[in-house]
Amino acid sequence: DRDGLPVSSTVFSGNTMDMMTVARMLERVKRFKFGRCLFVCDRGMVSEENLKRIEEAEYKYLVGVKLRKLKEVRDQVLGWRGRFQKVDETLEVKEVFLSGRRYIICRNPEEAEHDRQIRESLVAGLAEELSQCQTQKQQCAVINHAAKKRFVRRLKSGRLVLDKKKIAEEKRYDGKYVLLTTDQELDACELACQYKHLFSVERAFRSLKSGINLRPINHYKNERIKAHVSLCVLSY
Repeated sequence: DRDGLPVSSTVFSGNTMDMMTVARMLERVKRFKFGRCLFVCDRGMVSEENLKRIEEAEYKYLVGVKLRKLKEVRDQVLGWRGRFQKVDETLEVKEVFLSGRRYIICRNPEEAEHDRQIRESLVAGLAEELSQCQTQKQQCAVINHAAKKRFVRRLKSGRLVLDKKKIAEEKRYDGKYVLLTTDQELDACELACQYKHLFSVERAFRSLKSGINLRPINHYKNERIKAHVSLCVLSY
């Protein structure tokens, strides 16, 4: 409910993809005949098909979107002018209405400073590494590195150098995540706080798996597995 207490839950097979759970939960929610329901989903559950399902069920949604992969978000939303509204010490929000969509940019000042320090440290080390990068093997180590490859470009001569343009562009992502919602009534601050409940859910799962020993599940029958999971949730 609005206070974060569970109304209903279900157990899925371990090989069920996150995206595939939405359709079944929509059917489950319909039984309760809620006057109002807002689906809050992380990026792992977001697909055009799932968003369409939620709209067809006449529910609103609040979802996280991918910053770098969506052109509209990357090129327009993140560069939107306007001041951030402070929610608390770790959260600031800014609304963007674009192409009939309502986006909410969320920024954590502490995370932004942390991201800046990490990036500057990485770039400083990368500059030194590139100066000594002579062999093909050394270049491949940079190009195949998940973080380093974003900050380099290859010259016509084949030499790798720092890409100052990309380094400057990376600043726009510091401490930020972007939400997309079809709800036009709730305040942006409340929507951002509701989305943060997902972090509580993730912490709960970590506690279930480590502190309460949800796994390994030493059962083979479905009803016993569900009973084991239910007991662990009740214990939490």
